[in-house]
Amino acid sequence: ADICKDTGENYKENLMSRIKHYETMFILKPTLTEEETAAQIDAVKATIEKNGGEIVACDDIGSKQLAYEIEKQKRGYYFVIYFKGQTDSILEIERNYRINENIIRFIFIKYESKKEVVAWTKMSDEAAKKANQQKEQGQLMYNKVVMVGNLTRDIELRYMPNGSALAKSAIATSHRYKSNTGEQKEE
Repeated sequence: ADICKDTGENYKENLMSRIKHYETMFILKPTLTEEETAAQIDAVKATIEKNGGEIVACDDIGSKQLAYEIEKQKRGYYFVIYFKGQTDSILEIERNYRINENIIRFIFIKYESKKEVVAWTKMSDEAAKKANQQKEQGQLMYNKVVMVGNLTRDIELRYMPNGSALAKSAIATSHRYKSNTGEQKEE
């Protein structure tokens, strides 16, 4: 008759003990456009929330050189999410990562001990502070491009319907190569 006796505070304590602190980092293909990258990030966030996760902070690291080539890619777009969630939801989130062909690598880190949770809290607070600073400064950027060469015409600047700017130009560079005889040539 006392089967359902564990309610109230005991139930809440039991539920809270199953909620863990997580950090997930994933790397997106660098070939995605800014809009596609934002859509992929939003989809991952939605998956975490749909599976009972509470997103605390995000760290948009951006495009970086990979340590080694993955799926013929030398660069990747790094993104970190700090969240709280139940252990059994991680399997579903991981399954979604695996079937997403735009995610080339991912990792989950679980923080359990009090010392680890303190470190997680510090990292998530720093990530939240960094995101707020970027929003205030209007520096939310997804792609950074450095071009080296000689401009061959004026830069044409247009604005998309969503307000983002699009620049079009042409650049001339030298092409260096080794000839069949082994000597260095430049065109």
